[in-house]
Amino acid sequence: APPETREERSPMPSDDAASTHAEINAKLALSDDDLLAEVGQSLGKGATFTDALKRGRHVFENLKRELKGTVCSNGRVIACYKGSKEDTVQAIAAIIDAIAGALHGIPPATIAILLYRTGLTKYCGTGWPPHTIE
Repeated sequence: APPETREERSPMPSDDAASTHAEINAKLALSDDDLLAEVGQSLGKGATFTDALKRGRHVFENLKRELKGTVCSNGRVIACYKGSKEDTVQAIAAIIDAIAGALHGIPPATIAILLYRTGLTKYCGTGWPPHTIE
């Protein structure tokens, strides 16, 4: 079943949104290498930091290609990016929602933060975000 849509401007975030925001804030404090190593670890326990980092970097490069259409064409990602230049957490939460279904065993928040740090306009290419008529 598709996830139910929540009213975007609800005054009280649901516990789900609050825990997502807490996770995002915690992960925003980590370096890219730490996040990439976490991706590597999620795919196979017991890898050393260096191995996990290498594996994570490789996986992330592949995911960047695979997820590009999903992320860059997602209406909520576009809206959050345009509407919340300062609200990193909202933009990352939108990316998580867009990609969660495509990731198997990889923490979506980690990938979303790495994608966001790549720079969405750079990642999605020239002319992004698309201009919509209000």
